[in-house]
Amino acid sequence: MDTSEILNSPAVAICILAIFYILAGDTLTLIDYMGFATWLFLAFVQLSVIILRFKMKDAPRTYKVPLPFPILLFVFGLTLVIIPLVNSPQIQFLYAALAIFGGLVLYLLIVVLRKTPKCMGYLTVFFQLMLDVCPTTTIAKDEDKSA
Repeated sequence: MDTSEILNSPAVAICILAIFYILAGDTLTLIDYMGFATWLFLAFVQLSVIILRFKMKDAPRTYKVPLPFPILLFVFGLTLVIIPLVNSPQIQFLYAALAIFGGLVLYLLIVVLRKTPKCMGYLTVFFQLMLDVCPTTTIAKDEDKSA
């Protein structure tokens, strides 16, 4: 693979995802877990729209969604998350929720609190070499300005 080819890193990422999908075993099981994770994520997206509507009332927006829509979608999303937990609780739903909340914790630590682990530089280089990618010039310029 060569960094000049545009499809290298997506191809590797798709292959890795395909391996995880195969490990799930059954297509219907995979659809159940992805549906659970998707609706949980979408419910929190709608919750963020509601919260930001009240916290940042005067923020410029290209389109202002009427408030009943995010409220209805939030309730609908939570309903689609809670019903499978009540009707047929499975440990895999907990794994999906833990993966989402684990990502949230990492986001809060790394982005919001700016507490980057010391190994992050090594991991960045490792994945750039493994996926045969390199940082773009715009990212490098932005990092130079912030330093």
